[in-house]
Amino acid sequence: MSNLTQVFVAPGKENLSLNIPPSPWHYERWVNIPSRYWEVIIDYSKSIDLELSEKLNMSSFSNKNDGEFDYVYICPEELNFLLDFIEKIMLSIEKSKKLIHSKSTDEMPDVYENIEYIRMLEAVSAVFRESVNQRLPYRAWIE
Repeated sequence: MSNLTQVFVAPGKENLSLNIPPSPWHYERWVNIPSRYWEVIIDYSKSIDLELSEKLNMSSFSNKNDGEFDYVYICPEELNFLLDFIEKIMLSIEKSKKLIHSKSTDEMPDVYENIEYIRMLEAVSAVFRESVNQRLPYRAWIE
């Protein structure tokens, strides 16, 4: 079973919380989503827009190879497009009558209600918004 985690970290002082309601998916400026469930979100998003889905996936890690910091450099305009796309994904999940992942497996033993996927996306959105507002890169990687 894979215990990998998709991590996003908002720029700014690490002890300041993201401006969203508490959830199990974030603490202070850190977002931690089990990587298999992040993949579920990415796969689901392909049904909405394949090209933006790929961009969202590429936003979840650094392509600069800048050592241990894993900074992701995406211009604010591009992040705003991704924020709009995330909003579309959340609305689609909210309207869905079916769970976007409904079967427990060895790789994915937890079956979450759709609201948890929305909360995961809200946390990622908060990181992106902080990056846009501060005009600073965020950090992202899989561990």
